[in-house]
Amino acid sequence: MELLTISEITNSNEYEPEWGDPDCMNGSIEEHLNYINQYHLSNEDIDKCVQLDLLLPIKPKVGE
Repeated sequence: MELLTISEITNSNEYEPEWGDPDCMNGSIEEHLNYINQYHLSNEDIDKCVQLDLLLPIKPKVGE
């Protein structure tokens, strides 16, 4: 799996952003990497280790 930054996607010849509805965060997907752990840790520990994986929807570019 290839991970690209937003600038790499914007400048890519192969991919383009597939922005969704603004009411749904423009298609962005956020998920906790430590989803399970957050229920087993104290509030102090959660503040030290919670991370977000920010995913942006993309699609292949079609000929222009």
